[in-house]
Amino acid sequence: MSSLPAFLEARRSIRSYLPESVPRDLIDTWIEAACIAPAPHHSRPWRFVAIDSDTSKEDLANGMGERWRRDLTADGVDAALIDSLIEKSHRTIIGAP
Repeated sequence: MSSLPAFLEARRSIRSYLPESVPRDLIDTWIEAACIAPAPHHSRPWRFVAIDSDTSKEDLANGMGERWRRDLTADGVDAALIDSLIEKSHRTIIGAP
């Protein structure tokens, strides 16, 4: 028998999204809830950004891809694999509602 609560055991990573947009008031509610999470020394070391335009998603995907490419290249990952990983990440980000 596991000692973890059921909601933690049921946690999963989302790899694909439904096409419907999430209402902005719901996003704001989730961000407010996240802001009251415990943090060391009340530091609140996180930042949240709600991206609501295709241009912003494209900018985010490109910026993340460039940084990830630099990191993977520095780690000696094969260039073809890097291209594949970044393309998949790019599709995931711009495919989100």
